[in-house]
Amino acid sequence: MYKRNTQVALLFIGLGLAVACNVNLLRVGRTLWTSAPTRDQLNALARQYSCSDSTNCADQKYEQARKDLETNLNLLPIGYQGFHYREYKEYVLTNWGWPILGEWIFNLCGWLVAAIAVSLGAPFWFDLINKFINIRMVGQKPSTAEDRKIGPSTSPGVKT
Repeated sequence: MYKRNTQVALLFIGLGLAVACNVNLLRVGRTLWTSAPTRDQLNALARQYSCSDSTNCADQKYEQARKDLETNLNLLPIGYQGFHYREYKEYVLTNWGWPILGEWIFNLCGWLVAAIAVSLGAPFWFDLINKFINIRMVGQKPSTAEDRKIGPSTSPGVKT
């Protein structure tokens, strides 16, 4: 019961944050899918931002990469950049119809996806990433010298 209530609370908190910060994961995904330069630049910034040990985190190069990442996140369609309420209200009143409703439905769906992602929590995402990494390494493990000495293993009940 507690876990379900927590997830519902996180869903509403995530939805509030997604709307307040205009984090539409569908729009972000579409931008990353269609724009190779944006993808490449964010990938390069993420590589610079990664800090494998504490000695590199204090490095001047790391601090500069962190500042670059923070300033270059404007490549992603996050936030209300250049939003003017009066102009948007005028635009909605003059162009009311399916295009406006479609845009709002798209925004609502993107905000809901962001809220669901927040409500699932960090353990879910870490487990998912680990599963993807394990899928990349699928295959039979190479035998070790000890396994070769023992020979092929037979399971109980199987006659050879």
